[in-house]
Amino acid sequence: MHTVPDAPLCSICSLCYNHSRFLDAHFAAIWNQTYPDIEIIALDDGSPDGSAAMLEDLAKKSPRPMTVIQQGNTGNVPGNFNELLRRAKGKYVVIISCDDVLPENAVAPKIKEMEKDDRLAFVASRRFRLIDENGRESAEQNQRELDEAARTADGLLELEYTRFATFYVQSAVFRKEIADAVGGYDEDLFGDDIILRIKIFNHMKQHSRLSFRILDDCGLLYRVHGNNISKQSLRWMHLVLQALDRYFPERPNPPLLKALVQGMIKTATLKEAYALLTMSPRVYAMLDDERFKKALHYCVMKACGKKPLHEYFYHRITRDGVRAVTLFSLFTFRTAKKRLWHHYLYKREKDGDARTITLFSRFKYRYTKSD
Repeated sequence: MHTVPDAPLCSICSLCYNHSRFLDAHFAAIWNQTYPDIEIIALDDGSPDGSAAMLEDLAKKSPRPMTVIQQGNTGNVPGNFNELLRRAKGKYVVIISCDDVLPENAVAPKIKEMEKDDRLAFVASRRFRLIDENGRESAEQNQRELDEAARTADGLLELEYTRFATFYVQSAVFRKEIADAVGGYDEDLFGDDIILRIKIFNHMKQHSRLSFRILDDCGLLYRVHGNNISKQSLRWMHLVLQALDRYFPERPNPPLLKALVQGMIKTATLKEAYALLTMSPRVYAMLDDERFKKALHYCVMKACGKKPLHEYFYHRITRDGVRAVTLFSLFTFRTAKKRLWHHYLYKREKDGDARTITLFSRFKYRYTKSD
């Protein structure tokens, strides 16, 4: 495929990790784009499944200019995307993972809109389809929540705060100078789409001439499989909490966050629940919510099984004047015998055969001596 001199270059930045079985479909879709002037930059983050060698072979037969970056595994998704952005030479950029697929007309109409209006920071798509590991497509999905929010950057920011989503970054074409202006992704956070979107929306608020457009088309075939970061619920929740802590620090927990955390606590293992509780002060603040207490109680009781309840909660060993307190059979605190701060962690009161355990001076569990 030949480049067209009057067409501005678009850089498609593809990130790969263990995507060998999806690479042929991913790059075939890029080669078949109706937009004429595309460069491809692919980065493999130390995949052990042979992806790097496949990328080199694909680059040799690519009808589009294609650069392959190989590196040892970093596990740093935002850092890897930033490296791709640094290598991009295009006026416009598309950011995508190698397991996803672009419809053949995903790029051209967006760049057409942006070429007509230099105020557009990005053009995205409202609709998408899910595909499975074998490429089978589901029904098209329409992000109707964008109908009202898609008028202003403030509206999009509010949607990120309340719903943690607007559009798929993979379905959008961004003006590269805007991605550069916001510094790309935050490499000290997990990633990924929500952080870049929030940074760009905030940048647009500070530069009022900038605008955007949401097209009513299908811009992405999003692959659902076992390795999706978005399917790793604890990691995804950590990302959401990081985004809220950094970019909405003064705002309270949105209702959806409370509902999601309560649901996760109820179905989690105790180890997962502990990880969730320690992710952010936002989660710890939920300990005063009665529904949260019930969800945590359910989680603890499910984990306890037949073990004596108070021993599961609290086990104390005193040796040589040092007291070791283990909570939930998971983590241990050590203190001098004379100190009483362990009462804050755990306090047990007796009333005949009844026992009441108070954890963290906040919530109580009651049981009988025979339990």
